[in-house]
Amino acid sequence: MKRSILLIALLIGIFLGCSDPSSKTNVTRTGKSGVIKSVDFDTFFKEFKTDSLYQLTHVKLPLALLIVEEEGTITKMINKKDLKYLKFPNTKETIYKKHQVNQNQVIVQYMIEDTGISVNYNFDRSKGQWQLVFIKDESD
Repeated sequence: MKRSILLIALLIGIFLGCSDPSSKTNVTRTGKSGVIKSVDFDTFFKEFKTDSLYQLTHVKLPLALLIVEEEGTITKMINKKDLKYLKFPNTKETIYKKHQVNQNQVIVQYMIEDTGISVNYNFDRSKGQWQLVFIKDESD
């Protein structure tokens, strides 16, 4: 139980933070017909990890956070009120691996070297739009 609380606190400290939305821009990609165009995952993810407003509009709510422990998996649901900007640090210790499951599903694995931290961000594309559908924390 202590591990669970520590892990949640660590996740909040690393991944969730406040951002000044007024300093960000919201990007909407529409065609001449006013229909939202589909974007490739790499373009989407670059925008997702750097633009707080774009990110918040591309999260399936409530967002499931799965925490894998030796005793089993704990599932926490994060509603819109509690959802904060997910930070994706880019340091020499951080490692990102993209796993293309299929044309409409991508998993981005975030790790911090030599720490045991490993978090999977699961994205699905529906109606041409990518969304974060759940987070799975498999940290030690």
